[in-house]
Amino acid sequence: MPVRPTQDDLDAVGETLALVRAAGKPAAFVLNGAQKGAVSTRAAGNALVHRGELAEPTIHRAESIPATRGSGQVIGEAAPGSAAAEEFKQLWQYVAWRLGLGEQPTQMLDIDAPVVVPMRKRKKT
Repeated sequence: MPVRPTQDDLDAVGETLALVRAAGKPAAFVLNGAQKGAVSTRAAGNALVHRGELAEPTIHRAESIPATRGSGQVIGEAAPGSAAAEEFKQLWQYVAWRLGLGEQPTQMLDIDAPVVVPMRKRKKT
């Protein structure tokens, strides 16, 4: 289930999750449209992991994603080697693993791991 790191999306999770569970189907959340390093991204990930399974990786905002609209290409074709293409590749590996079609991804995210944000160098005056 795609979920953006917004309060509206997080509020809608409960109803959607209830429908999925009532149908007896497995599900996972995919955090998408996220901003790298943002507090809202981390908070949404933490909220989702406590409601159910959180798929990996998080799909971050990237200019290359909307640029594929209308071209008939997927991100891996339109912008191979981009961070966005790598995220979608990793997401497919995760989905394939959950469907029993592939091996467990080697790197699994620890949502509680601290986020390291590099400090900016100050200009000398």
